[in-house]
Amino acid sequence: MFADNKIHPSIICLALMTMLFFAAAQPMNAATPAQGAAAPNQTVRTVGNFTIEMRVPVDGLYAEEETDIEFHVSDTTQDDPVLGAAPIVNAKVIASIMMPAMPSMPQQEPKIHQEGVPGDYGVVAYFPHGGDYHLTLTVTPPGAKPLTVTFLLSVEDAAARKGKPAQYKPYTLEVTPSVPPQAGIATTLTIIVRSRTTGQPVTEFDTTHTKKIHFIVVSKDLAYFSHEHPELGADGSWTLPYTFPTSGEYRLFADTAPHGAGSQVVMQPMIVGGSAGSPGPPSVKLAPTSTIAPTDGVQVRMQTNAQTLTSGKMLPLTFDLTDAQTNLPITDLEPYLGAMAHLILVEQDAATFVHCHPDETDPTNGHKGSLTFNVRFPKAGVYKGWIQFQRAGKVSTAAFVVRATAKGGVK
Repeated sequence: MFADNKIHPSIICLALMTMLFFAAAQPMNAATPAQGAAAPNQTVRTVGNFTIEMRVPVDGLYAEEETDIEFHVSDTTQDDPVLGAAPIVNAKVIASIMMPAMPSMPQQEPKIHQEGVPGDYGVVAYFPHGGDYHLTLTVTPPGAKPLTVTFLLSVEDAAARKGKPAQYKPYTLEVTPSVPPQAGIATTLTIIVRSRTTGQPVTEFDTTHTKKIHFIVVSKDLAYFSHEHPELGADGSWTLPYTFPTSGEYRLFADTAPHGAGSQVVMQPMIVGGSAGSPGPPSVKLAPTSTIAPTDGVQVRMQTNAQTLTSGKMLPLTFDLTDAQTNLPITDLEPYLGAMAHLILVEQDAATFVHCHPDETDPTNGHKGSLTFNVRFPKAGVYKGWIQFQRAGKVSTAAFVVRATAKGGVK
């Protein structure tokens, strides 16, 4: 004990030695630009004399919300034993975000900002759905050559927030009919994707699967489905002549990619009047189907065990396609919108939307009588799906219903 109430020099020396010991003991994951690939749970990367440390939010990353991901850039050649490596300020940073499981999904090119602490930077990211993403940073410190590192980001589905309030999406959808929509009567829909931040219509879009927008119309009970591609005007608005077949409530989904923002899905409901029938009362509950009705002479059968479908993870969903009369494999599928097929799933809440494509890592996928899709069900529930494929220039649509259970098998 020291009676003079002052910090004794021996205590300072011991504390300094302890800090140095723990600093030396901490593992440092080194990487060079040539190594490139991201490693799970790796938050520190060292390239040459520079270290980049990523900091994700403590409560994790979630789909359908914008998140500020911070990272710190430092120079390891100027390493103070107490303060650590010298921070790099005013570095030029370029970021991109992509999903390895879906390489055709448009990349995000988010803007970088400097935080209030020297050497700290931030990137505002948006993840359209859960899964593993790659965040690639190209950093050019002042007077140095560019260095590139990639981090693996594991993103939970929006349904996994566990009481955390839902965040606003960065874009909104506005669909205005030229006349009040009535069943069986033609109208023209004017479609605007608007930035929530600026309030302005988006005028530049990236192409995804040969189109700048995929516009999906479904009735609320999911009995009706159509996949459309409106025309883009110079002012950023889209137009689509359309006739709703029946009265009732519809859900309109725009699956698009504002330039540099990556994939975005926005939705607007619409009530259609008239007396030309109804798509059904909203209380109707879907039931999983054991068979899929033949479509244009093609019998589609799901080969994946329906009892194994689990939400919250990427999984393969395989279908066999055979001739309905001869039972021979269908081998003449043609590319449709840049893919061998498209699969759209909507949960019976008529709000949870999934758009996926055949596994692109297998060049034979879709050519030998079967299709395997990479699918992630965002939450447990009953989903109606529509498989669209093309033969001899004609697009066919096969519908089915499946149930996805939660992790642990809870419905």
